[in-house]
Amino acid sequence: MQTVNSLVDDLKLLPHPEADTTTTLMYVTIDTAKVYSQGGQGPLIYTSITNYRINANNTLTPIYKQVQATNIATQGQGNQTIYENYKQ
Repeated sequence: MQTVNSLVDDLKLLPHPEADTTTTLMYVTIDTAKVYSQGGQGPLIYTSITNYRINANNTLTPIYKQVQATNIATQGQGNQTIYENYKQ
């Protein structure tokens, strides 16, 4: 399982074919979930990364999402990655 920082670095290298022009802005959100523990340092359950296009009218259009689930979330089946592409 990659760290959040390495995931962000990888996303910066990905081409964004959904962009309208070479100057289309993208907005990326990263959400992580951990098991509750004293001090908040429990093991990671999943990381969810969603990519949005910022439209000309300042609204967001979801483009795709990547969910990386750890062994805890998959009930011992190992780490898994789920990709969701949204139809435009």
